[in-house]
Amino acid sequence: MRLTPSDIVNLYRPTPCSLRVYLREKGVPGAEPSAFDQILQTLGQRHEEAHLATLGAYEDLSVVPQDERVRRTTDAIRNCAPVIYQGEFAVETVVGGMPVTIVGRPDFLILDGDGYLIRDSKLSRQVDEDHHKEIMLQLQLYGWLFEQTVGTPAKRLQVHTDDNRGGYRPPGASQHHRRTQHPKLPAGARTKQRRSSWFRARRRGGRR
Repeated sequence: MRLTPSDIVNLYRPTPCSLRVYLREKGVPGAEPSAFDQILQTLGQRHEEAHLATLGAYEDLSVVPQDERVRRTTDAIRNCAPVIYQGEFAVETVVGGMPVTIVGRPDFLILDGDGYLIRDSKLSRQVDEDHHKEIMLQLQLYGWLFEQTVGTPAKRLQVHTDDNRGGYRPPGASQHHRRTQHPKLPAGARTKQRRSSWFRARRRGGRR
């Protein structure tokens, strides 16, 4: 079974519905996107690309074949690329006795001193427990995937919203950034992938 952070969005939008996620996993087709949905997708892509243009040199993994993207992401982190666009993580775990692969593709991984921050572009103007909780959960899952892969937590989780004016909001907070908070997996969940500390060793000038 394959799960992605987008499943969290599907769970909450347009209204909370766990059956929607199940049906999509079973391959049941959903409704075609409306004209309004298509406009939002176009605006969201423009919003993301406009922000990308402000970040300077970056490694573009959006054009990398799907079967190479996870490896290329870890390579870019190992080489301390200043900005990684559309990287991908995949972690095998067991949830409720069922083996699953959780795959996530954050918009931006940005080198910040001795670590990386994770930033996602969203058109939403407010992100907290009462407004777009699914975005908070999505960012937290990206943080969990990052830590399982790299062996150290992301320095920050940030949302680049539609009303940013020189700053970036951590999900659920108005001013101050917060440390990574990861979602709790159900009881009995365990991670198969071995955690590594090669990024931390790399930043210290050594290798493991």
